[in-house]
Amino acid sequence: MEIWFLCVAGVSAVYTLYPVMMQEEFGVGRDRIALSFALAMGLSVFLYAQAGRLAQRFGPVRILKSFLGARLAALLLLFLLVMHVFGGAVHLILLTFVLVVLCWPFIVVSATALTADATPFDEGEGMGIFCAVFSSACLSGSALGGWLATQWGYQATVAMAVSTEALGLFLICRMKRSL
Repeated sequence: MEIWFLCVAGVSAVYTLYPVMMQEEFGVGRDRIALSFALAMGLSVFLYAQAGRLAQRFGPVRILKSFLGARLAALLLLFLLVMHVFGGAVHLILLTFVLVVLCWPFIVVSATALTADATPFDEGEGMGIFCAVFSSACLSGSALGGWLATQWGYQATVAMAVSTEALGLFLICRMKRSL
């Protein structure tokens, strides 16, 4: 569950502060921010069924590792773009955020399947703990991300997301192959 906490906390900070960061740092209007977010969420709706099929076919650990890695790459690119703003960077930042969002269905479906398979408790209890960890990670990540942004800027928040995602991916790669 600590892996789940890490991976959710960091990206939660980015999700929470994304509209403010885009508006304050890059001067992107609310309409464009909302459109990019809505587009990403709308596209992701169609990926949940595919995520379930892939998790069933290849196993939830493999899918989770793959899409945590993809999201880490997108977050790392987002960090680099936020640190080194250049002409056209805004479009790449918007696209990078869309990629982060599109990884979510694969991550949450495979993490849910993994929790159901690997929980030492009754499946219902395991899923309850999973949801409680998710909620606390969202709250903690958003609060810490906001504090980091206030202290050192939005780059620090994106750096937190990269760090927690990398640590979560490292830990899941160390899991036993039997899961």
